Amino acid sequence: MTLVELRKSRNLSALDVATRLNISRGYYSHLENGTRNFPYELIKPVAEIFGVDEDVIKESIGENERLRTVSGNWISKIKISNKPAIKAFKEEAFLQRSSDDEILLSNFIKFVEFNIGNSIREELTNDSMIKENLLKKLR
Repeated sequence: MTLVELRKSRNLSALDVATRLNISRGYYSHLENGTRNFPYELIKPVAEIFGVDEDVIKESIGENERLRTVSGNWISKIKISNKPAIKAFKEEAFLQRSSDDEILLSNFIKFVEFNIGNSIREELTNDSMIKENLLKKLR
């Protein structure tokens, strides 16, 4: 569970937590979202605010690190219909809420392949400047 999910499960706002920690809401939001490194000295106070063991906070911080690694990856930058690919994928009607991670990942890969292929085909078919530039590079 991420820090955001943990906080929301306690019906607390980021401002509530920040105020109790005597830090700004913006700084706390950066910590919570993993865009800033979480200071060791805040683990215990945050655990007390949430009423959980410090290990729960450490696991949440680790989850943030994993999410930050994924969000910094080139895959997270893929856009389909001007939306992040994952969001576009979730909005697609054919998405099955599978509990099988391999099936979910396979469906996402097929979705990206199909949509990127169609986007490239559409641009090459409809944009003469892109077509010209590509042909120059291919020759």
